[in-house]
Amino acid sequence: MNARSQSKTTQNLAFRRLVWLVVMTTLSFQCKPLDPPCESGKNLFCEDYEWTESAYILPYPKGLSFRVNQGNNNTCGGHQGAYQYGYDFDMPIGSTVIASRSGIVSEVRNDNPDGVNLSFGNENLVKILHEDGTTMGYSHLKQHSIVVKPGQLVLQGDTLGLSGNSGYTNNFPHLHFHLSTCDEPVLPGCSTILVKFKNTRPNPCGLVQNEVYLAS
Repeated sequence: MNARSQSKTTQNLAFRRLVWLVVMTTLSFQCKPLDPPCESGKNLFCEDYEWTESAYILPYPKGLSFRVNQGNNNTCGGHQGAYQYGYDFDMPIGSTVIASRSGIVSEVRNDNPDGVNLSFGNENLVKILHEDGTTMGYSHLKQHSIVVKPGQLVLQGDTLGLSGNSGYTNNFPHLHFHLSTCDEPVLPGCSTILVKFKNTRPNPCGLVQNEVYLAS
């Protein structure tokens, strides 16, 4: 083999090694998680009372069960900051939503279509003011499904409407549920409060993300 052929062979081998290195590096990068796994339930203030003594029941009828797809303080979702103690429940459109606690209906939005204009402010919702001044929000309800009106007294377990896919849902039907110290946690000095439920299995620090809870 002459010097010219030997040089060409060496160059080909070097090129092949370079291609192999690029391919393996790419595959190695693709096999690694791009983001850390989502965590929830960190640094929670769990409140000094037993879950069995809670004033709240799950926001769906007895005998039904749904998965919590966003729990408290979800580091990869929207339940952080003022909304850290909110819950999202996986619910097919048309599932019955009930009052978790008795109170007076303070706000209703009922006209937004499902799966359209999926942004903040376009969700159908019910807000209920409780006797201690706290407010419960039930969001992303189905268009024209809400059966209560502002000023109406609702009792624990009363039907509010049906779950839907309105507002900022990422086109993933679910029920958003939170308890706050004022009308809406975006207001200065307002925040959500951790909720425990007395009609399901033990939840001493609230519901756990990705777990399924049966209403009893």
